[in-house]
Amino acid sequence: MSRQQEVAPPFSRALSPAPTDDDSSGLKKPIADTSSSARYPPVVRGYMTLTILIVAYVISLVDRQVLSLMVGPIRAALGIDDIQVGLLQGFSFALFYCVLGIPLGRLADRGNRRLIIAFGMTFWSAATIACAFADSFATLFVARMCVGVGEAALAPAAYSLLADTFAPKRLVRANALFSMGAMLGGGFALVVGGMTLDYATRVAHHVLGGTFQPWQLVFISLGMPGMILTAVLLAAVKEPKRLDDQPLPSMREACKHLWQLRSHLVPLYVCSTLLAAVLFANLGWLPTYFMRTYQTTPSYTGLALGIALMAGCVVGSTIGPSLTAQLFRRGYRDAHMRTVLIASIAILPTVLGTLFHNQKVTLIAACLYFLVQNSYFGAVTASMQAVIPNRLRAMNSGLLFLIMNLVGLGGGTVIVAWTASHVFANASNSIGQAITSVSLVAATGSAIVAALTMKRYRHHASENSKA
Repeated sequence: MSRQQEVAPPFSRALSPAPTDDDSSGLKKPIADTSSSARYPPVVRGYMTLTILIVAYVISLVDRQVLSLMVGPIRAALGIDDIQVGLLQGFSFALFYCVLGIPLGRLADRGNRRLIIAFGMTFWSAATIACAFADSFATLFVARMCVGVGEAALAPAAYSLLADTFAPKRLVRANALFSMGAMLGGGFALVVGGMTLDYATRVAHHVLGGTFQPWQLVFISLGMPGMILTAVLLAAVKEPKRLDDQPLPSMREACKHLWQLRSHLVPLYVCSTLLAAVLFANLGWLPTYFMRTYQTTPSYTGLALGIALMAGCVVGSTIGPSLTAQLFRRGYRDAHMRTVLIASIAILPTVLGTLFHNQKVTLIAACLYFLVQNSYFGAVTASMQAVIPNRLRAMNSGLLFLIMNLVGLGGGTVIVAWTASHVFANASNSIGQAITSVSLVAATGSAIVAALTMKRYRHHASENSKA
């Protein structure tokens, strides 16, 4: 009997996933599913749902990240410095986004996930519009917190919904495509945000008698699409049937069960958090680096970096799941964590681009970075969902995003600003050196954790195959 079986709490049997077989992706596939695919919604409906969720994720990232293109005008309008900008980009958003992730995940494990997502989208869209009316650091901070409150509803409910929509053999790719929405959203934030800011600069004096500055018009215009998509989601997406009939465990039981899985979950949490710090360090400050170093306009910066980001994430979301599946076919039982290790190592050379005073080199490096960044997260979520019961998946997603965003988003952007202001204060390329330094440390940490824990994942796979 394995150690995990020896210490399993009495309720874990009721919560445990159904007996499983391996499929080609390396995920655990419920035996019942081998005889019938009727448990899952039709594939066409599943991909329609996935498409709407991806668009929602894109919109959420646009609303979250567009501020990175407006650092200059917002600093001038509100009289703030880079560290306060870092707080607005990261900590203000992450504060409630993280804290509410677990209770909203818990609510998604119990209630209608479709309605939870719709409510969250409406709230964060309204909060984005409210950012336009901020007249101080404090009021913009509060508005950004409200954006985080609304967006906290999306990911936990969406990942839980997808697990009941797609069979295991399709779930890795579905998760990867959904997570790609975050990167696409970051790209759209740069492309659309830059173009919108450029256009708003030209027309601001003619709109409502010049009442609003260009950056305020950007917030107003980008808050509207979420309202429209909410109506589309309510009309087109159906709540899938949950694929187990187990009652929702109490919070105490749920925490005990997740704690029992800590040896599997914690390394995934740590690696995801460290790589999230790399992501938000780059998303938050690369636009400012370009505009300060190369004197580019917001529209050009947004277009160049946005295309690099979107091209990289589309390729990465294809390569990542294929790599994981290939590793499983070659007999690597630790393929999920091995994918994370490969991505962590591959990131290291790609974050050196900000050290070169060459715009083309920096763009190519950024594109390669975004490719690698989007290659691993499908493996992370699939590895978690393979061991976590249906009724705990959204709560676990909330916990994962709490840790990732509190440290990665909340800390990554601020640490870059602090490093640039204090460590590289006298350097002409302080922002670029800070981005690279923070990224190298975090990605190296992720690689070390992944390398040290792969043996554990091989052991887990061996124990599961014997169960």
